[in-house]
Amino acid sequence: MCRFLVNILLVLCFALPSWGKYAGLAYVGEVEWNKRDKTSFMLQCDTTATDTVWSLKLQGFVTTGYMLLIKTSDGKVLELEPYDLKTTHVTDSVGHSPVTGEIMEFYHYEHVLYYHITTTALNYIAEHGISKLRCGYDNLYRDKEFRRNEFGIELNEAYKKILERMSPDYVPPKKPSIRDGF
Repeated sequence: MCRFLVNILLVLCFALPSWGKYAGLAYVGEVEWNKRDKTSFMLQCDTTATDTVWSLKLQGFVTTGYMLLIKTSDGKVLELEPYDLKTTHVTDSVGHSPVTGEIMEFYHYEHVLYYHITTTALNYIAEHGISKLRCGYDNLYRDKEFRRNEFGIELNEAYKKILERMSPDYVPPKKPSIRDGF
């Protein structure tokens, strides 16, 4: 009987770090600052055997050093500073110069910013909602106001989805196979 319990505990100890792979990312939503500038938000959870770190990932209208201010419906402000920036060179098209005939590359850079966010802050946002977002620095920033807490609801759904994936009872959905329904 003792050997059986020890085996179960060993399996659990080795399985805990692997449960984190099911957590990964959850899409929160897209914020349209104006007609041409959009930023997509992802909630990310990195787990190890001893620690869980939550991050908000911003992609789109962002650049180095952009702070993120989140105002809840009761007037409290959560101030997040980025801890990581990743820049990707994206090729839009390749063409020939009409004058010299040389190959020209048309490109832009995509930036991704990562912000740490605590579970306490996520629970507070779930309870009180988000009324306003501000992203930028000093005197260069963009505001987005929410009348019905749309962004807070999406963030809360992403948070719950990741928590569900991290639970020990979670069974990943079966991926469709070529043989299904044949």
